[in-house]
Amino acid sequence: MIALLVAAASAACPQNGKDLPPTTRLEIAAQGALVTVRGAAGAKLALKPELDCSMVGNVLRVVVPDGTRDVTADVPSAIAVSVTVQRGNIEISGINGNVMADVGAGDVQISRVNGDVTARSAVGTLHLSDIAGRIDAAAQNNELRVTRARGDVRVSNVSGTTLLEAVQASNIMATTVTSEIICTCSPVGPGIWEMRTHTGAVRVAVGRNVEFVATLDAPPNASRVDMSGVSQQTEDKRKVTVVRGEGGTRMLLSSFSGGVFLLDQR
Repeated sequence: MIALLVAAASAACPQNGKDLPPTTRLEIAAQGALVTVRGAAGAKLALKPELDCSMVGNVLRVVVPDGTRDVTADVPSAIAVSVTVQRGNIEISGINGNVMADVGAGDVQISRVNGDVTARSAVGTLHLSDIAGRIDAAAQNNELRVTRARGDVRVSNVSGTTLLEAVQASNIMATTVTSEIICTCSPVGPGIWEMRTHTGAVRVAVGRNVEFVATLDAPPNASRVDMSGVSQQTEDKRKVTVVRGEGGTRMLLSSFSGGVFLLDQR
């Protein structure tokens, strides 16, 4: 019994219940689990269940034993967070540092992050909301949704729908293969928006006062512009140039065999 108690005590993370310096990077790796990380100002580290950990420099590593189903980490909001799960789900919120989430088979939800976000899911959805930093996200066969982002956005998908909602960005790069890209976005200063799909559609809606130069690249008669105060010029069988104002955001909106739609926001 004494040996068992000693072993259990040695497996507990020494940092549990303590303050973490703002330069800390928390790394959690799990085989199959729901991993939830919640940041709050002034919070101390609280791992549930109690898990082993190691601190190397400013990196706090937590390896979740196989068979553990749910892991929750309450952390100070100032730190950076990295979570890797082979099969399961990842939920991260309230972090001021950079965030990385990578899941093989499962969903990722990230919200209220002031740093940069990198997110990957091979089989699952990606939902990112209220992100102030840059976004780099990739899905395969499911929905990828970004809502209320305020930094540059780079997203890729294969056969899932990509939705960019209330995104404010100078630069946007969005690609998919067999599905749609739907963007309700606002530019923040001059930049480049490039959105490409192979067999799906590209649908972009911007404010009525936004100035831009857009190239729509689609099969003949597959482009549609429903906007006020714009001029249009047909370049060739596939390409139409649409201009409003002077300068502003440069857009390249392209679908190899689908439609391209440029609209005023309602």
